[in-house]
Amino acid sequence: MTEFNNGEKAVEMGQTDAPVAPVPKKSMHESEAAALKYSYKITPHFYEKDVPKEQHDRPTNRRKSMRYTWPSFFPIAFALQFKKLVNIFYLITGILNFFPAIQVNSPIAVILPTCMIMLLGVVKEFVGEYKRYKDDKMVNATPVMRMAMPGAPEYTTSGGKIEWTKTCLADLRVGDIIKIDDREQVAADCVLLQVKDNKPEAFVKTAALDGERNLKPKLADKELSENFDKLFGPKIDQSKVNLTVSCIPPTKELYYFEGRLKACLPGNPEFKQNITLNQFLHRGSYIENSGHVIAMVVYTGTESKLIMNLGKYVYKMSSFEKILNRIMIFNLLLAIFIALITAIFTTIWTGNHETHEYIYYEYDSGAEYLIAFFRVYLIVNSFVPLDLLAMLEISKLMFTPIM
Repeated sequence: MTEFNNGEKAVEMGQTDAPVAPVPKKSMHESEAAALKYSYKITPHFYEKDVPKEQHDRPTNRRKSMRYTWPSFFPIAFALQFKKLVNIFYLITGILNFFPAIQVNSPIAVILPTCMIMLLGVVKEFVGEYKRYKDDKMVNATPVMRMAMPGAPEYTTSGGKIEWTKTCLADLRVGDIIKIDDREQVAADCVLLQVKDNKPEAFVKTAALDGERNLKPKLADKELSENFDKLFGPKIDQSKVNLTVSCIPPTKELYYFEGRLKACLPGNPEFKQNITLNQFLHRGSYIENSGHVIAMVVYTGTESKLIMNLGKYVYKMSSFEKILNRIMIFNLLLAIFIALITAIFTTIWTGNHETHEYIYYEYDSGAEYLIAFFRVYLIVNSFVPLDLLAMLEISKLMFTPIM
């Protein structure tokens, strides 16, 4: 026997010592590869006692589009007002007016109106935040039909049929089986299980997601649809889980989904179905021309594709505010230029007349230059009047509720 570096052994063949090609390593079994890829395990809540802890720990389906918490609202909202250069400009102007040597106006007359303008901006932000709060409350209370749990009162008169109970969107969990009628919005990311009358396909409208108004078909497996009523209901043995789904972890890719569904069907106890985007129902899409569909929730809340694609909130300035900032920068540069020229000529003129002690008792060229610069700067900085800014903030506050 001779041993190769890779650990494989060759067999002696008669008098020759020719090595045998090393045996290739076995590739990973398909089921092992799928187990690694489809690491997101989902058990229907119909089998409550068999639902793993990881599934219980997944995010709630409650929508929260509010940008602030109530304690942090006012500090953050005030800080955001300094993104507007006009507010910084006049606040600095008010502070400079506190120095008697360069004062040209009452500092209160500048700072107080500026603070009022900033307060109007905060009130506008509060109105928008309160509107988002009411919208969230309305969306979270949206009624959804969920499969009744074993032992529910609905089953007392069901005659062995599957019954449905009304819940709200915010209470949906991963693993819930829901029923969605035509023209209803899909409340969470789901996998299609059955279409009314065991139709082979359903249709969804995803205009809210990608802007496409054309209906998209979603395919239901015929064998699973025909035997769905035998998987759930009051007469089903709860000690055995008849259906599970394994899929990829949540991703923000709208057009990518893979998974595998396993079920114990009559006559086919090892039923398997590869599920793709053709069986995936996006949260925010609408069911159309299908009667109703039955689906199982796979992603909720912040893990759903719609919410993941919304991204984090970034304070956005209107086009007008951006233009106003550019105008403000131009006016600031112009004011500095005028103040520099005036300060230079003031220093030259004062230097030529420094002997007039009855006019200039104590002369300091450096101090005189700075005093002249800031005085002229404070005089010419009224290129953007405060009353114009106040009118702009009042107008935005008045039109916010109707936008």
